[in-house]
Amino acid sequence: MTQQTISIKQRGCGWPKKGKIYGYIPVDKKKGGFYGNPVMNYVLCIPGTIPPDLDLSYQGMECISRGVLNAQGQEIYDVYDWIGQSAYPNVSDFILEIAELGLHQLIEKTFPFQLLTPESEYKPIHANAGIVDPKVYFKERLEDVNFKNCPQRHPAHMDLDPAWIEKEGDFNTCSGLYLNDIVDGVPIGTGRDVLRKMPSFEYRGFTAPESRINTPSKDGHYPAVFMRIPIGRMMKFLVYEDKETNSHEQALKELERLDERLRNVQIVNL
Repeated sequence: MTQQTISIKQRGCGWPKKGKIYGYIPVDKKKGGFYGNPVMNYVLCIPGTIPPDLDLSYQGMECISRGVLNAQGQEIYDVYDWIGQSAYPNVSDFILEIAELGLHQLIEKTFPFQLLTPESEYKPIHANAGIVDPKVYFKERLEDVNFKNCPQRHPAHMDLDPAWIEKEGDFNTCSGLYLNDIVDGVPIGTGRDVLRKMPSFEYRGFTAPESRINTPSKDGHYPAVFMRIPIGRMMKFLVYEDKETNSHEQALKELERLDERLRNVQIVNL
């Protein structure tokens, strides 16, 4: 266990809290994201389904068994985390914040750390990660060269065919569509271009196509998993020191339940 000082910036969900545990993966922009891998490589295209036995509130974490064992005979659990819309109304808010500042998610002390293994994955869920009628967006991509392309280079999403759009379009939410579905952005000019301002950075995108905006009675989204991030190979566990009450000591005891192979724990001075 090490002690360090890291650069703290405000995130969509606020500032870090003393005595709390955070799952952390730093980014190195010079090397390209997470340890040399661009953050967009971990975004799902198309988004994943939510396990039927998931009992998760609209903001919280839960461990769900994958139903398989690792080489040591341990059951593999993945961490599902519901990303709150109040802090991140857009899926792209969360993705681009990670790309800018790294992954930094609060983990409650009641979390079952003992269930994690090196094979476990972090899988965030957002209420708007699934788009009900993405073919509207794909049709627009055919006509507008400024429309954001597929970051995963999905063959069907890159070389769009009108016949494919009509047949398969509504079952293929492309991760590139998130930047074309922005709410709470500041308009730029007279088109759909907007500037989305987050607490510590900003980015450009587009509001939803007009045909979607004009059908408010239709529920345009559904909850889905939009990223898969390995925990064992990448995640550190930060504990923010609390010199007044020493509440960080209890947090450190909770982390003793981690598999020894995952005990990459650091105390951070605020």
